[in-house]
Amino acid sequence: MKLSVIEFDYHAEVLRNTLKILDGAKVDVSVYSRRKIWEQANWQGKDLVPKTYLLEENESLSPFIRKHLSALNDSDLLLFNTLASNFKFWNSLELKAPRLLRIHNAHANFKSLREGYKPIFTPFFLWKDFSHFVRKIFREGEHHHQKGFVAKTDFY
Repeated sequence: MKLSVIEFDYHAEVLRNTLKILDGAKVDVSVYSRRKIWEQANWQGKDLVPKTYLLEENESLSPFIRKHLSALNDSDLLLFNTLASNFKFWNSLELKAPRLLRIHNAHANFKSLREGYKPIFTPFFLWKDFSHFVRKIFREGEHHHQKGFVAKTDFY
């Protein structure tokens, strides 16, 4: 089995723990991540030596993934270890392999804004929430694109 683990957002510890789970399994693992996250993960497994495809600080995600799209599509499974951004981009790709999305926060992935939003009434959190809504929800349509990605996902 060919498994591609995708971790571009920030969870080095979750990446490391995923690899610990896979260490010793008869799985061909490829990791697609940022160099910084990979280095923070500090992988030192016993048996598992994943192929790594690392996005450098001066690189952009879109051309990097498009360059590796055929390898991703040759996978038997794509494990999105953390997916917290760039939903519009991920939706634009013709991904052929089944998708497994690791859920860190079920409210963020499955609830509506009305059900999931519980404001904290302090100046800091009100400003933070307001700026997030303006940037991510209204300007970028991130919530809409996230729901589209979740709808295309095969396993959770």
